[in-house]
Amino acid sequence: MKIINSWRQVTLSQFTEILKLQSENQDAAKFTQKVIEHLYGIDPLTIPYTEYLSMIRGLNEFFDKPIAEQKITSNGCYTINGTTYRLDINPQSFTTAQYIDFTNFAKEPSRYADMLSVVLIPDGHLYNDGYDMEKTKADIGAMPVDNVLGIVSFFQEWSKASIKTILRFLTKQMKSKKTSRKTMRKLKQEINRLSQCMELSHSC
Repeated sequence: MKIINSWRQVTLSQFTEILKLQSENQDAAKFTQKVIEHLYGIDPLTIPYTEYLSMIRGLNEFFDKPIAEQKITSNGCYTINGTTYRLDINPQSFTTAQYIDFTNFAKEPSRYADMLSVVLIPDGHLYNDGYDMEKTKADIGAMPVDNVLGIVSFFQEWSKASIKTILRFLTKQMKSKKTSRKTMRKLKQEINRLSQCMELSHSC
C-alpha cells in the first residue's frame, strides 16, 4: 500500500473531510485514527500495527506543514475523470452570473468545490449551460488540494482588488454634492459592508 506523505496526494474531498474530522474530534489519537480510516478507506484496527505506524509517520511528514498552493499565472486546462476543464483567469470574461455566484460562494471559504465550479468550465461549454454541474463539482473534489487552493487564492486576491475599486467609486459618489441624504445613507452602509469584507480576507 502506498503511504500518503504529502498534501499533493490528498484530494479536495479528502481535505474537506479532514477539516470536518478536526472540528469533531478533540482527542488526538482518535482524530489520527479517523483520518487514516478516511484517507486509506480501511479500518485501522484491522491492520498490522507496523502498517498503522507507517501511515502515522506518513501523516507526520506533512500534516503540520502549510499546503504549498500551486501558483496560478495563466489560463490552463485540467483533465479530471476524462473531462477537460478550462480555467480562464481573466475575470473580465466572466458573465454576471459567474461573478455573482463566485462572490456568494466565497462568503463561506470551505465551499471550495462550489467556488471552483464557477471558474472551471467543461471545454466547449459556457458557464452552467449544457453540462452536469454536480459531475463538475464531484470532479473538482478529486483534484489535488494544492491545485484547488492555488486557484481559489488567485480569485480571492482578484476579488479583494475588485472590492477596493468599488470602494473608491462609492467614496467618490459620497463626496458628490448631487448625492441625496437617502442615497448617502445607502452608500455608507455599502462602504461599511465592503470594508468588513476586506478585513475578513475573503469576498462577501
